[in-house]
Amino acid sequence: MKNILPLLIFFNTFICFAQSNKIEFKHNDQIVTGKLKTSLNNLQDYIVVKTHTNEELKFNIAKLKDVVINDKSFVAAKVLNDASLTKNINSLDYLPDPNYNENWLLLMPLVIGDYNLYQYTTNNFSQFYYQDRHTKAIKPLIYKQ
Repeated sequence: MKNILPLLIFFNTFICFAQSNKIEFKHNDQIVTGKLKTSLNNLQDYIVVKTHTNEELKFNIAKLKDVVINDKSFVAAKVLNDASLTKNINSLDYLPDPNYNENWLLLMPLVIGDYNLYQYTTNNFSQFYYQDRHTKAIKPLIYKQ
């Protein structure tokens, strides 16, 4: 029994450190690296990063470039976002038009090519965006019948 406690402490410590999200990006033409303190399910408007000097800094997503989180690229974009969307059907308002607000989001590219497809994920919902081929604007992907 005495040997189990140190083993549990070791695994708990290992799991806590394994869950940290490495981040690297350009801010004001300088490369910033550290650990992302903001949840991956809330990459909206700003992020908090713990630097190698253990300092926690807040960054506006609008000013970020070349964002890489856990070796995956992300794109900072000002897009229309409906924060009321959810997987919980009972919480939906059933209005015919989305309730959009402009927000700066970090979008994860899913497909890059002539047409780009992006994903933004919250705890409640995954929203998809596409990049218009002609205007280069990133727009919400909306299902219409």
